[in-house]
Amino acid sequence: MSTSGGSGVLVSTGGLLTSPPAVATPAVPAIGTAVTNTTGVDVIAYVAGGVLTGATLIGGTSSGIDGGAFYLPHGETITLTYTTAPSWSWLAV
Repeated sequence: MSTSGGSGVLVSTGGLLTSPPAVATPAVPAIGTAVTNTTGVDVIAYVAGGVLTGATLIGGTSSGIDGGAFYLPHGETITLTYTTAPSWSWLAV
């Protein structure tokens, strides 16, 4: 990117500037059930609340943490284990 003529207006030199698309957040899955990111884009899954009982698994590999923000590439899975369901939201990145 560059500014045009010192005016402070940004000009894209490699294509259009766009925002990530809105994505639908799926329902929190049943305990231990994997959910696949089928949004067509990579997302951040924000997991909060509830009572999580095990590390969140991304693609079958333990993340080592029970909640927070998880990077979930398109086509990858996330699995939650809990005694009280958390809430979550997905945002495209």
